[in-house]
Amino acid sequence: MYKNILVSIQKDLLMDKLLDQAVELANLHQANLYIAHINEYVVNTPSNFDTPQTIVINTFSEVELSMIKEKYSKLIQKDVEILTSNARTVSNTVTHNLATDNNIDLIICGSNKKIHLNERVLGSTASNIVKNSLCDVFIIKDDK
Repeated sequence: MYKNILVSIQKDLLMDKLLDQAVELANLHQANLYIAHINEYVVNTPSNFDTPQTIVINTFSEVELSMIKEKYSKLIQKDVEILTSNARTVSNTVTHNLATDNNIDLIICGSNKKIHLNERVLGSTASNIVKNSLCDVFIIKDDK
């Protein structure tokens, strides 16, 4: 039986599927639901000795996060907590910081077919969460 479920979301087509599955499991286990929103950033280092720039990608506005919280709190009839963090690596933040700090016993995350250059070298976010997590991990694949 799960007590604390963490679902890691990004702005993509898989988000609703992840959240719907998280709600189903939270209701089944009468668990608390935490939604992880990681402001992932990359450092763009220009080749012409300009100052490096930090670029935040895949982020939600405060209004969007508030709407997500309200919608999913109603669906599980409990207060959903949004956990926001800034990180270069989503997997480490989810497994080491957010999951540990909140006694998470199930992480739900998505896996898509998009492959970035750093994933070819380091592995995908989902596989890194599985490798480094101290709790159960439920991966939902993108059908596209």
